[in-house]
Amino acid sequence: VHGGAGFIEETGVAQYLRDVRITPIYEGTNGIQALDLVRRKLAADAGATVTAMIEEMRAFDGALCEVQDSEALAVIRARLAEAGSALARTTHQLLDAAAHEPELADAGAVPYLELFGTVYGGYLMARAALIARRRLAEGTDDSGFYAAKLATAEFYASAILPRAAALEHAALGGAAAVFGVNEHEF
Repeated sequence: VHGGAGFIEETGVAQYLRDVRITPIYEGTNGIQALDLVRRKLAADAGATVTAMIEEMRAFDGALCEVQDSEALAVIRARLAEAGSALARTTHQLLDAAAHEPELADAGAVPYLELFGTVYGGYLMARAALIARRRLAEGTDDSGFYAAKLATAEFYASAILPRAAALEHAALGGAAAVFGVNEHEF
């Protein structure tokens, strides 16, 4: 990418490479945020807040269903429904695990955080896509912007939301591997 010299100090790229590794630390580490989500946020009210968010996403399906003439919104709707179901199943099982075997919930915390963020991001993109579709139907002067917004949301639904299935499996099935290694063997 940078020619024969690679990335050398004079270009500044080496500094970017070093700085990028620090971003998880800026966030307080992904693991700590994930444990906070599972131990405190999810378990605090027996999952009522997260369940309400999932129900809000499911209710939005009705708004997407009303638009029958958009292939992009049909794709977004289908992928969001699949991803939302994965989030709901994972949330339910982690809540059960948190109540009976908290270490199992902890083992799935990081993939659950990623799953939650992926699905919620898809929901927000779907909301933006619906607004963009309506604005395009109105014949707005910003049609290029709204067409790009709709295309971006469709890309997210097609390329990013399918990761929810893999994250569900990782959040629910990774505990055996985590606990399969004795801490003295590290």
